[in-house]
Amino acid sequence: MRNLVLSLAVAALAACATPPSAPSQLIAEVPGASSGDIGDWLASPQRDVRDHALDMIRAEPGAYLPTTFAWVALELQQRGESAEAAKWGEFGRQRLLLDIALMMPNANEDQRAFLETLPERYADALGNDFLPAYRALPAAQLLANFEEVQGLQVTATRRYPPNWAFDAGYANATNWLAVPSEWSVEDVGRLNALYVENLPAFQSALQAVIAAQAAQ
Repeated sequence: MRNLVLSLAVAALAACATPPSAPSQLIAEVPGASSGDIGDWLASPQRDVRDHALDMIRAEPGAYLPTTFAWVALELQQRGESAEAAKWGEFGRQRLLLDIALMMPNANEDQRAFLETLPERYADALGNDFLPAYRALPAAQLLANFEEVQGLQVTATRRYPPNWAFDAGYANATNWLAVPSEWSVEDVGRLNALYVENLPAFQSALQAVIAAQAAQ
């Protein structure tokens, strides 16, 4: 089982000797789970454990760090669910980029260096099959996914703190649905402004994929 823990020094997959719990043992006294728990469960050899992790993600996507969605997309891609994999992978990518932009102004030199590594690490965690499968999806599916992702960006309120990557190990190990972080009015306003600012770039990236399909 892998234990997926981000830290300021490294964001990598680590092996863990204890096997994942069976679904009957996953019923918690509090709602939700940590992002690290989700990663561990998605690495389980037991299909029902992985199903449980996906159900939790779909129920409360705002409670989990953006990096979690690379693991979700990988699991869905391995199941042959390319459209769902693309949707959740893109949701996590956009949310990660927005979070990085939000944190950068307040980051010190080491923190900025760490933040700059996250997009590439996210892409690596998606696996080698993700991008070809994403590009092979019909344009109509890509457009439908994009609209759904934008809906999630609005409705999936972030439960984790705005500066989560500054103490990423703690953020990854915390159940933010059970103990949601409070965002200041200023941080919410900055995040909303960043979303409006970056939406055209997200749209352009999608149109580039569709244009490449049409040119083939």
